[in-house]
Amino acid sequence: MDDPKVTESATMSADGDSHQDEGVFASDDNREITGNNGHLLHRQRRQWAKARQAGTHDARHMPSSRRVSFPKHDSELVTGYLEPANPWAISKPNLSAKELIELYRKSCSKHDVEPLMVVIKHLETMDFQNMTPRSNSLVLRENKLTPQSCEALEEILKRIQYKLIDLTSCDLDDSSASAMFDMIEFYEAATELDISENRAISYRGWQACAAMIKKSQALNALLTSGTSISESNASSLGKALMSSAIHTLKLEHCGLTGRPLSSLCSALKKNMVLKELWLAHNDLNCYDAYTIGNLLKANYYLQFLDISNNYIEDNGVCHIAEALIKQSQFFRNATHPDKATDINAMQKFESKKPIPPVARPIVPPPTPVVAEPPKAPERAPLAKPEPMPEALDSEKSDDATASPRLDSKLLTIYEGSRDNNNANLQ
Repeated sequence: MDDPKVTESATMSADGDSHQDEGVFASDDNREITGNNGHLLHRQRRQWAKARQAGTHDARHMPSSRRVSFPKHDSELVTGYLEPANPWAISKPNLSAKELIELYRKSCSKHDVEPLMVVIKHLETMDFQNMTPRSNSLVLRENKLTPQSCEALEEILKRIQYKLIDLTSCDLDDSSASAMFDMIEFYEAATELDISENRAISYRGWQACAAMIKKSQALNALLTSGTSISESNASSLGKALMSSAIHTLKLEHCGLTGRPLSSLCSALKKNMVLKELWLAHNDLNCYDAYTIGNLLKANYYLQFLDISNNYIEDNGVCHIAEALIKQSQFFRNATHPDKATDINAMQKFESKKPIPPVARPIVPPPTPVVAEPPKAPERAPLAKPEPMPEALDSEKSDDATASPRLDSKLLTIYEGSRDNNNANLQ
């Protein structure tokens, strides 16, 4: 009796649409040697045969035997759903400090890194018996974190949740930052995160940060200083904040002037969660202040804005003040809707015909009262000078004879001085 597999393969080869591989169905021994690959090839050829019978040459378009059916009554519908996996279910409820330190040491040995003494001291000082849902802080400031060091911290982060995780000056690069961001997001490990002074974080690290911000439901504050943010990273950060729980964003010494700030503010215009925005020490100028003013005109949910130590000048202050005035008008209208309706109606009123002037009686202008200038006090009359006594005839004759004498003397002195000068010149 012929083997059905060999017969089907030979039939397909006779049609010309498919060919038989050499040695696959030549003998029973070869058929046994093919194993799983032979079964997969045989199933694929059967799909091709069914597709050809259905009038199509693509096995993906062949009719399927699967059907979808619905119950007759709505009460039979399945309306339940499964909750997402809880990562805290794997943690041991009553774990001592020594046990957790031992788990951390084993994790460090697994990742071939040295345990951080600051982490061990932190675990030794914790009171696991009276531990609150959110412990105080995990401060790793000025401790270099490699990707392996960050992976070793998972044994701690999946068992303890913190209010603050401080990663200032930890020399984070894209790989180590991505590892930390993924663990913080998955385990909801912190409500505040400080990543200041990590200048090696670039595009990939900021993309991981944006993903953490977007997915985390516990993270409320992101603090960074001294970490440069490019235009694309600022845009990704602003878009991630749209669907996040962050209400405090602190970006200081990040070089946000120009296009990075414009991209960030453009994404924040529709943000209804962010309450505090810190932009100090970013070398902002008056044009950046204009961008911030446009943000304030569109976003009325911001409650705190820090723009200290920037160069926005008087023109920039005017732009921001104008936006704040517009906000105050909006809130005033929201508080007193009746007055707002009257004001809007008056602004929309436009008369099509000129209104005739109202006739009013012409009142003559009152006569001006001219005030007399005050009179100057009367001065006492000046005493008339006494007339000089007239000279006698004898005195007149003496004066007449004295005047030619004086003239002759002056002439003699003048001529003498001139002769002396001439003699000196010679």
